[in-house]
Amino acid sequence: MKPKKIYFIVFSLIMIGVTAVFVHYLYLPKWQETVHNQAGLKQKEAMLEKAREQSDNFGQLKEDTMALSTKAANLEKNFPQALDKQEIALLLYHQTRKYGLSLKELSFDSPKNEGSVLTLVLNLRCEGTENGILTFLEKLNSDSAYKFTIDSTIMGFAENIVTVKVKMTAYAFTPQADRLPD
Repeated sequence: MKPKKIYFIVFSLIMIGVTAVFVHYLYLPKWQETVHNQAGLKQKEAMLEKAREQSDNFGQLKEDTMALSTKAANLEKNFPQALDKQEIALLLYHQTRKYGLSLKELSFDSPKNEGSVLTLVLNLRCEGTENGILTFLEKLNSDSAYKFTIDSTIMGFAENIVTVKVKMTAYAFTPQADRLPD
């Protein structure tokens, strides 16, 4: 073999060795570090996207909270804050008189606190004309500060007199849970 070929072969082997050392000690660790950094970058991008979604959700929750606060303020304005049995009794007495009825019986159950709503079930019996009773029941919520729901009615007819037994519930809105009426 000629010396040029030997030099060339030796030089080629040295270059292959240097390249192998370069790849093994310099290129592969940097490549593995790059792959690791890319995985970390993807993970951080996913975390950033999740944070953006949560930020958007937070904004929506903030808007919902404002809307609910407005509704709660309206409830406070439009509903009584407590249930006063004496006041309710006077109101019902005057309402029955207004429509030509005679209030014969009125009883109250114990008030119940159901979160921020107080409920009071009451039973009344009154007599009068059919039109008077129907008008009384129809105008009950619009003519008073209290809000009522009529749970049941039983009507009895005798000659020109109509007797009605009504079970109803009165409601009050109270933001504080400790506002039970006496």
